Amino acid sequence: MIWTDVAAALVTTKTPRQVEVSDCLDKSRSPECRTCPARFGPDCISRVALGLLNAALIDNEKRTPMTHVRSQKADSELAFWQSRLRQQGTLTNDHYAYFYTAHFGLAKTFYRSKKILDIGCGPRGSLEWADEAAARIGIDPLAAAYRQLGTSRHAMHAGSAEGLPFPDASFDVVCSLNSLDHVDDLNQTIGEICRVLAPRGYFLLVTEIHRHPTVLEPMVYSWDIVAAFQPELAVVEQKQVEYTVFSPEGFGDIYQSLREGTPYDHSDVRERSGILSVRFRKGG
Repeated sequence: MIWTDVAAALVTTKTPRQVEVSDCLDKSRSPECRTCPARFGPDCISRVALGLLNAALIDNEKRTPMTHVRSQKADSELAFWQSRLRQQGTLTNDHYAYFYTAHFGLAKTFYRSKKILDIGCGPRGSLEWADEAAARIGIDPLAAAYRQLGTSRHAMHAGSAEGLPFPDASFDVVCSLNSLDHVDDLNQTIGEICRVLAPRGYFLLVTEIHRHPTVLEPMVYSWDIVAAFQPELAVVEQKQVEYTVFSPEGFGDIYQSLREGTPYDHSDVRERSGILSVRFRKGG
């Protein structure tokens, strides 16, 4: 069976996480991905199959329209958070304060009286720590569905990054922490970020750099994604970091890896994911 047949066969039967774990054709490496020397690199059969699966979903609209792809992405995203809730008992958010402040060289007092927008906020309540802000709003297409996870106390709006329901220059700080590669239209999202950010405001970006699209993370870009925000946004600080912390299942922990802060070694030619962190500032 060729790889395109594998992808086509999986389109209607498997979720992304099931493909990653259970459809590795090298049974000596499955399902214990965390001990696999390929670990989602170029020789990882699971990741190759998943990339082809996503391509089949997106490219063949006659078989699988984009509306179905978006629906599958939403279902998979919600299932992911439901799984996290079952595993953890509660969806904590105590790690966010560090990443909005010290990680980007900002004090908590900087946010006093500021208006903050978190794009792709998820269900944890990423801005709960910012109790001195003038406004703290999370936007996520699944905001309504997240209510079943106990998020009714969070200030979330249902909406997409491609069409932010706010006037121009509405926010002093706009954030996208591990969400930019989840959008459906990257260029439109970048335009909306720049539009709603006020002059002299900050855009805080944390994103994974990876080469293989998935249903949950369909956007693929390289380190030079930074240039897509320029010249409207200027780079204040940029970090390129290696994944050094992994979950028991073998998935990279983006936040703990950022805390360790190992610089990404571009001289190492092995295919692997990395983490990009950028603080931008808008002119004006």
